[in-house]
Amino acid sequence: MKLGAVFPFTDVGDDPYAIRDFVQGVDDLGYDHIVVYDHVLGSNPASRPGFSMPFTHLSPFYDPLTLFAHMAAISRRLEFFSAVLILPQRQAALVAKQAAICDVLAGGRIRLGVGSGWNEAEYEALGADFANRGAVMDEQIDLMRALWSDSAISFKGRFHTVTDAGICPLPPNRSIPIWIGGTSAPAMRRAARTGDGWIPYAPAREAPAMMDAFRKVMEAEGRSLDGFGMEAVVFTHPEDRPDFGGRVSTLDDAFHDIEVWRAEGVTHVSLHSMATGATDVPGHIAFLEQVIAGL
Repeated sequence: MKLGAVFPFTDVGDDPYAIRDFVQGVDDLGYDHIVVYDHVLGSNPASRPGFSMPFTHLSPFYDPLTLFAHMAAISRRLEFFSAVLILPQRQAALVAKQAAICDVLAGGRIRLGVGSGWNEAEYEALGADFANRGAVMDEQIDLMRALWSDSAISFKGRFHTVTDAGICPLPPNRSIPIWIGGTSAPAMRRAARTGDGWIPYAPAREAPAMMDAFRKVMEAEGRSLDGFGMEAVVFTHPEDRPDFGGRVSTLDDAFHDIEVWRAEGVTHVSLHSMATGATDVPGHIAFLEQVIAGL
């Protein structure tokens, strides 16, 4: 099972040297990959009654693909994973181009986790269709894979048209793994139908039931879990945080949760350190060192 670290965007701010120190620290500790979250815009909770998400318009989200290009230059072997890039609010051909360039710069170390998102404000600002986002994403995945596979393609779909054109350079392997995020029934079906992997973003206590449901979906789609990737996220937080699982979580709980996911057959687990009490990069690296030393 591969072990990753979630990029602690809340505590690097706009300091490029903090980003460098985190990436190289994770690399030196022996982690396999870094996970980067995505939001183009954050919503102001003051104008949205009932808004309960932990991140707002003041949360310093980095664009994953821009960040991956930087991370590729300052690391030796780490893989980089978007979990998840909100794909339907972006132009598919542009994402295919940007991801391909990142993969070239990283020597084939990019995994593209994608999802449909929840924030209508982002879709509105980007001129994208929130209502049709699932259907759009299905077609985007087909188009991106086609663009990565050949120097010029023709593609005609419901939402996209490409006429004998292509991107250059192509990714080193002529493909980039696409993993699907989400635990709703449509998201699981999409992952089973078209994904190279699935991201079950949920507490470990829900893992057995969720994984059982996903195995049935995979079976219904005629696919095997052999060679299929799955990445879970493990949280540790020293106080009650409804947004991170609803109960106090310790380092021992993290070890327990990692083993739960391992027993369920996931191929990757990433550690979320932004609720541990760490407030700077050395604090995050110290936590990640404790985890990897204890496994």
